[in-house]
Amino acid sequence: MTYPGHLGYTVLYLGTLKSGWDLRWLLLEGVRNLKGKPWISCLPLTSPTHCHAEGSGTRRCMPCQMFGLVGGCEDCHLSESGVGGVDRIFLAVLQEGLEVLIPYLIKIFRACLATRYVPAIWCHVKVVFIPKPGWNSYCEPRDFRPIGLTSFLLNTMERLVDRFLKDEILALKPLHPNQHACQTGKSVKTALHQLVVQVEKALDQQEVTLGIFLDIEEAFNNTSYDSMCAALAKHGVDYTIVRWIRATLEGRLAMVTLGGLPRSVGVSRGCPQGGISSPLLWCLVVNDLLSRVNEGGVYTQGYAGDICLLTVGKFPNTVSGLIQWALPTIEVWCNELSLSVNPDKTGLVAFTRRRKLPGFFEPCLYGTTLHRSMLVKYLGLILNSRLTWR
Repeated sequence: MTYPGHLGYTVLYLGTLKSGWDLRWLLLEGVRNLKGKPWISCLPLTSPTHCHAEGSGTRRCMPCQMFGLVGGCEDCHLSESGVGGVDRIFLAVLQEGLEVLIPYLIKIFRACLATRYVPAIWCHVKVVFIPKPGWNSYCEPRDFRPIGLTSFLLNTMERLVDRFLKDEILALKPLHPNQHACQTGKSVKTALHQLVVQVEKALDQQEVTLGIFLDIEEAFNNTSYDSMCAALAKHGVDYTIVRWIRATLEGRLAMVTLGGLPRSVGVSRGCPQGGISSPLLWCLVVNDLLSRVNEGGVYTQGYAGDICLLTVGKFPNTVSGLIQWALPTIEVWCNELSLSVNPDKTGLVAFTRRRKLPGFFEPCLYGTTLHRSMLVKYLGLILNSRLTWR
């Protein structure tokens, strides 16, 4: 069937999804280029079973249905209407049209993945700006966090790929054990618990713990596509999936309305804020840094982009020297990926009950001396140098 006004493009008529809804068309620009290519089964997608969770009357959304998850849309943190992308396909449309849509979408998703094809409408990202909490003023662009709203169809496919990477790829080659994001059984709580245990143990043994809390500038926005794809390949991700992920990143067009006027700009680097796969992509990239520093003998842990280094010892000059030895490794890694660490936003705290620290010196990062402070905020928790929780 050919859609009027779009001669030469193949479309799929999805029918009337629900009384009162408009007819929905799913246009795949350039589908004619897919003719003759295999509908390769690259992901473990299966035919739908039933649209209700076993033993309950809760209707599941399409990602839950295709994943085989039980628990309903509450587990996806998505409302029934949702906020769709520029294609104006809302979550409720997908929910009400499960039986009609899923057989088509399985074929479309497999074809897109096998041929590294991303429909142009999926690449259009509607950007909204959320004020960062706790800031004194909101006059600069950095005072806001840009959140990209993309097509629910792209979100669904991203969820499938993300689940495949976590269940299959990371099961064979997991992230570093000190990475507390994107791993089952780990969270902000486990990251804080592991950090506090290290510090409390040193305090009980009358030792000094020197901690550095890094702030990688605009990590999500500045990470290059090459570094993300290299990290995927290093973890053994199939080249077909790597190519498709790169296609979703390279083809993005950010759209925003300023002063009532629409603006659009192409995106050349970074992973989208609010994207389904963005946290995992960054964790794969920063995984190399955690491995390098930990293998060098300096304890390093992270939660996504929040990195912490700890050195423990009896003598203040020893812990300072160990930290100083590790910082060039971080500088080299950042230079390789065209990233940077802001020394002014990097926290340096000596956790100890001693009044004096003879021989202690403040290390340098990028030629800037890091000044010691008495407290630091890490993952929303304020830690003071004596860990008194006051």
